[in-house]
Amino acid sequence: MIKDQGLNMLLNAYLGPVVNAARAISYQVASALNGFSVNIFTAFRPQLMQSYSSKDYQRTTTLMFSMSKFTFFLMILISFPVMIEIEYILQLWLGDNIPENTALFTIIIVLNMLVTNFNPPVSQVVHATGKMKKYQIVTSIILTSMLPISWVFLHFGASPETVFGISLIISIINQIVCLIVLKGIFEYSIRKYLTDVMMPCVLVSIVVLPFSYGAHKLMDVGFLRLILVTLINIVLSAVAIFKLGLNKKEQRLVTGIIMLEIFKKHK
Repeated sequence: MIKDQGLNMLLNAYLGPVVNAARAISYQVASALNGFSVNIFTAFRPQLMQSYSSKDYQRTTTLMFSMSKFTFFLMILISFPVMIEIEYILQLWLGDNIPENTALFTIIIVLNMLVTNFNPPVSQVVHATGKMKKYQIVTSIILTSMLPISWVFLHFGASPETVFGISLIISIINQIVCLIVLKGIFEYSIRKYLTDVMMPCVLVSIVVLPFSYGAHKLMDVGFLRLILVTLINIVLSAVAIFKLGLNKKEQRLVTGIIMLEIFKKHK
């Protein structure tokens, strides 16, 4: 809250209300997207807390990894089309009254959101341990550091995009530090987190995003393109997630859920 209010004051002071208006619109788009992740956090949280309280630490780790991946995969189903088609979406929503740089701000903020969504699974494990003091102090220092850093850049004439870029970089740094702090509280493998969580997420993104953007470039601007890009992204994402994003156990689980749903409908 302090970080957001402080950033509003900085942007108003150095760049004027138009930039703040663009930022507000961008955050509305990101907030709408972020609502999809809440369901996953809600579903996993009781299981994660229960596994830790029963000292099943292996399951706690597995749940943290799965929550991180599934949240990211759910988010890219909608986030990628929104980033690709953001100019048209803003035109549909606001007409010609779009503040300058709103599209670029939205893309950076959505990317930031994708990064920060890796954090709740980590913080939930920290909360389960009850050892929150060090974690909260460290994360608060890192996140609020954005204000003095942004002030220095703005003072020397940096563009508004720079401020949003700084926020993204700090979110990445915060996630890295959170993983390190968690290691001191809860025994898990950071290397395994990178190979089992981050690598599948990066691989799926590398496969899906170019094809979705390619479809965007091949078609004329319009509602049909928006629908087709979204559908192409969802189909490609589903295939890439299943083949590249899930391990064998997760693939069997997803297949079982799909077969169960099919059986229920044809029963």
